[in-house]
Amino acid sequence: ITSLFAVPCGIGIWMLADPICRLFFLNRPMGCAIAAPILRVLGIASIFISLSTTMNSLLQAIGRVSVPVRLVIIGGIVKLILNFTLVGVPGINLQAVGYSTLACYVIITLLSAYVIQEVARVPLNLPKLLWKPLVASLACGFTAAVSYDSISLVWESRLAVLPAIGLGAVVYLFGILLLKAVKKEDILMLPKGEKVVKILEKCSLIG
Repeated sequence: ITSLFAVPCGIGIWMLADPICRLFFLNRPMGCAIAAPILRVLGIASIFISLSTTMNSLLQAIGRVSVPVRLVIIGGIVKLILNFTLVGVPGINLQAVGYSTLACYVIITLLSAYVIQEVARVPLNLPKLLWKPLVASLACGFTAAVSYDSISLVWESRLAVLPAIGLGAVVYLFGILLLKAVKKEDILMLPKGEKVVKILEKCSLIG
C-alpha cells in the first residue's frame, strides 16, 4: 500500500519539479531554477522515505525496537558526510542536500529490508513489491509531463500543472488496475471496499 502511493508521488515530483516550483513561487525565477533540481532528487528520495517509515514500524512490531534508531544514526552520518563533502564542490553546491537525503534513505531502506528478511526471517521482496507501481508510475509521470507541455502551449498559466497531474493520476489508476497491482485485501480496507472488489472482479482487474 505504501508503494502504491509513494512511488507515483515521487515519480510525479521528479517529472514535474519545474512547474511545481513555478506554481508556488511564480515571481521568483532564480529561486525556482535553484529549487527545481533539488526537488527533483527529493521526489525520488520521498519514495525511500515512505518505505523506510513503514519498515521502521514493521521492525518495531516484530520486537526489533532499537534497529530503526541505529539505522537512522547510520543514515544520518552518511547524510552529514555527503553534505560536508559535496556542498563545497562547484556545480553541486546546494544540490548536495537532495543527493545526501536520497543516499541516507536508500541506505536506511535497504538495511531495514535486510534486517526484516534475513535477521527477523519475515519474507520481503522489494523488487516484486515495487515493479508494478513503478511501471504504472513511469507511465503516469510521462503522461503528466507531456500533458503539461501541451496544455502550456494553449494555456500560459502556472495552474497548467494541475490538469496535467490529474491526467497522470488517471493513467496511473488504469495502470495499476491493468497490471493487477492492487490486491483484494488492499481494497477491502477502504470504505465500501466490498462493492469496489465486486466490480473489479467482474472486470478481472484485481490481483
